[in-house]
Amino acid sequence: MPNMWQSMVATADIDKDGDLDVFLSGSTSPDGKTLAVKLYRNDGNMTFTERPTTIPAVALAGWASFGDYDKDGDPDLLLIGRTATSGLGKIFRNDGNFTFTDIGVSLMSPEASAWAASAFWTDLDNDNDLDVLLAGVGTGDQVVIYTNTNGNFAKAIVSFESALMASPGDYDKDGLMDVFICGRSSSSLSGKLYHNAGGLNFTAVSSSFEGYASSAWGAWGDYDKDGDVDLYVTGWTGSGDNRKSHLYRNDGGTTFAKLPATNIEAADRTCYAQWVDYDKDGSLDLFVTGFHRDAVGPISKFFKNTGGSFSAGPVLRPTNHGYATVADLDKDGDVDVLSTGTSDDMNIQSTTSNFKTVLYRNGEGAVEVAEEVQHAHGREPGTRTGAPWCFNRLPTVYGERILTTLVASMERLLVQNSRACGLSIHPTPLRMMQEISNSQCPETARPSRAAGATVLAARLGPEAGKVNAPDSA
Repeated sequence: MPNMWQSMVATADIDKDGDLDVFLSGSTSPDGKTLAVKLYRNDGNMTFTERPTTIPAVALAGWASFGDYDKDGDPDLLLIGRTATSGLGKIFRNDGNFTFTDIGVSLMSPEASAWAASAFWTDLDNDNDLDVLLAGVGTGDQVVIYTNTNGNFAKAIVSFESALMASPGDYDKDGLMDVFICGRSSSSLSGKLYHNAGGLNFTAVSSSFEGYASSAWGAWGDYDKDGDVDLYVTGWTGSGDNRKSHLYRNDGGTTFAKLPATNIEAADRTCYAQWVDYDKDGSLDLFVTGFHRDAVGPISKFFKNTGGSFSAGPVLRPTNHGYATVADLDKDGDVDVLSTGTSDDMNIQSTTSNFKTVLYRNGEGAVEVAEEVQHAHGREPGTRTGAPWCFNRLPTVYGERILTTLVASMERLLVQNSRACGLSIHPTPLRMMQEISNSQCPETARPSRAAGATVLAARLGPEAGKVNAPDSA
């Protein structure tokens, strides 16, 4: 898979063979001007084969989402973004064998000035088929609905405030999808919940929601296991180097208790959040990626739900200006991660070595290395090293370096290798995921370059709690 930034990723069982295939689109050049689009067939065991496609390449601002709008049993593609010359908003019908056909609907698309955008399949008119919910499109960050009538799409007359992100969720359990909006392409603030009263009548709900600027994100999930969906929101405050995030606990009716998202780092700049039970303990944890603070840069982290409060979980390669998805890509019953984006903190330019596409496998067994490092070392993908690795929790180093993303498979390896480096590591049952620089380890503790490696293994957990689109939400 090519390294990308200003990028989007979506997964679905495109060929109906029982596993999740992959769609990628974004920029493959540091200046963001060279675009690429890729479709991959999942052949099992984290092996993916590229399939040819005529779907046009787009980059951010944009979003990709799979959903079966025509109810023929296979997932179709909703795609918005920016081509090399203009905006694009299209629906592509899945005609089998990885063939997608433009159905001829022109959806509103993001303007060149848009900071972000979102696009979700969801049934907003309660007629048992998927409609389209867009945000961050047209002039002034519009939120728009297109209704689906027997496969024909029409723009609905619905009034929302401007926003970059619109997240559907049935907060009042009445069977109708409500909508939360947030984010603006400026320092202006947006954060409002709209109740769906039926017949595409949406009314703003008076509640304690704050406003969020920039490319904010809102994710629905029942983190407190009381039977209704709660809301996590993160974004920019609109002032200085300040981001904020909140948990809004659903207390029934239109009452939401605004709670500080203690120990959950806030993000913006094409940030993304997803509720998922990565450690299989029955509670929804939170995955967050995006830009945190100038002194810290991007983040990509899991936050463990410890009974209504949250603590630090596995840490992945920090990234912003590119999206990720958390899904079970190897059909072993727990979720994996496919991440795109750059570890640079720049909006329009990325250092070539800093934008990556990285696949994390949640699995048991030996320590494995990200595919990007195999090519850097001249190794053949798919081969494994039996040599011990030296690693430690280290802050991300920007600039020239070779980084390997490592996961400990056993406490014995953690202790053995940390002692070899003269470091102290306190392993956890979930095992750590973190980039390290090979320069931190003495030559005697490093694996032989002749040894092989394969795609990164990482301990995560089962996919759960998605409320939004089938691929990411």
